[in-house]
Amino acid sequence: MIPFKKPVFWLLLLVVAWLTLVTVQISLGMGGDPGGGGAP
Repeated sequence: MIPFKKPVFWLLLLVVAWLTLVTVQISLGMGGDPGGGGAP
């Protein structure tokens, strides 16, 4: 499958983690963007 040593794997993992964090912040209503709609 996908080797764990590939930089691309870690890059995707970082993006997924970032998106998850943003989604949680929006759900809690604590988004850093004052006029943030549904955009991350």
